[in-house]
Amino acid sequence: MVQRFTPDQLDRLQAAVAEAETRTSAEIVPCVVKRSDRYPEALARGAVWGGVLALVGWTLFDLLHTGIGWGWLHSEWGVCLVVTVGLLGGALLGGMVPAVRRALVGDARMDQMVHRRAMRAFVEEEVFNTKARTGVLLLISLDEHRVEVLADEGISSRVAPEAWGELTALIIQGIRSGDLPGALVEVFDRVAVLLGESGLPVASDDLNELDNHLRVYAE
Repeated sequence: MVQRFTPDQLDRLQAAVAEAETRTSAEIVPCVVKRSDRYPEALARGAVWGGVLALVGWTLFDLLHTGIGWGWLHSEWGVCLVVTVGLLGGALLGGMVPAVRRALVGDARMDQMVHRRAMRAFVEEEVFNTKARTGVLLLISLDEHRVEVLADEGISSRVAPEAWGELTALIIQGIRSGDLPGALVEVFDRVAVLLGESGLPVASDDLNELDNHLRVYAE
């Protein structure tokens, strides 16, 4: 389930975006998605690891256990049962526990999928549809603990990609601490400061070209 925001939090975030945009000509588009991909490989890898660990555990038991009881575990069907449970358990952990999924999938794969999801959101939310090409998308992918910033050419030509690093780290810290709304409010303020210092202060004829609300996606 994607993180739920209360109506008060959503209002606070919308107001924070609106306030930030009074200090810059940019249009800030924040999006939150539970995860950027289903990562089916996590199920397979989890099953393999679960099966291997179950087999190792059974082997140690078979070698070391000499007492009475649990004799059925020494049988062929016993080892089959143990390995099957390991396979299913590993697959479930890989598919349902974000921390396990992150470990199984790896950073490179998750970076790739979060970037693709951000590009999709950039198009779907029409972040490119501003007069001076000054839209900037902040995609927060919760399960991956990742943030992708995509800025249109009016911003990317002025702001180096590494300049967003501190802001994305702040959002990730908010995810981990359980205070994502508070982190986002601070980030919106810092985005306005960064863009203002980068030659994008609010213009005299500035219009609100993109909606200020937080977009929340289940997937």
